[in-house]
Amino acid sequence: MDAFFLRIYYKLPRPLQYWISRIKYKPKLGKGVTLYGWPTFSHNVSIGDYSYMKQNDFISNVSIGKFCCIADGLVVGLNEHPLHEFSSYRMNGISSPLRKKVPSGGYIPPHTTIGNDVWIGWGVLIKGGVTIGNGAVIGAYSVVTKDVPPYAVVAGVPAKVIKYRFEQEKIDLLQQLQWWDWDIDRIYENLDRLRNFDPTFLKGEY
Repeated sequence: MDAFFLRIYYKLPRPLQYWISRIKYKPKLGKGVTLYGWPTFSHNVSIGDYSYMKQNDFISNVSIGKFCCIADGLVVGLNEHPLHEFSSYRMNGISSPLRKKVPSGGYIPPHTTIGNDVWIGWGVLIKGGVTIGNGAVIGAYSVVTKDVPPYAVVAGVPAKVIKYRFEQEKIDLLQQLQWWDWDIDRIYENLDRLRNFDPTFLKGEY
């Protein structure tokens, strides 16, 4: 969106922002995705099956996996200003007869990947280009600046690993099963075994 349109866009009621962003950017939403509170979208957003997301602040160029739980206020891929140029100010934001000589276009952050079965708390900011592993938990108001391992619990500014949800044997089992890719009926048929981390899964007994 150009600067003039954005000035108008951000003055609109949130439901209108939601529908405009849905129409303009066409996010890819999987089966059973639930959106609460009029979240808005930007470039290249996809959300996997059965995930839910509450009202976000900004998300751009991100793939979100299946069965994710995302609370209010998520920010992914904020506009980053150039540190390697003579000024961090974006000169294409100023009107000038010479403006046409300055490259324009909206900033698109590096692609961010959020795995499956990820729980993201309130007000989390995730830097563009980060990968969050399957089963991870991101504590409320954390700032994630680097990759998060599968099934890690992270929190803080910047976010750091506090612990892991399970011992490594259980993590390896879940990573190998990739249950989030199963048909929903198959998940329910094996729900008790999944809850008990049934080791016979590794023998192909399912």
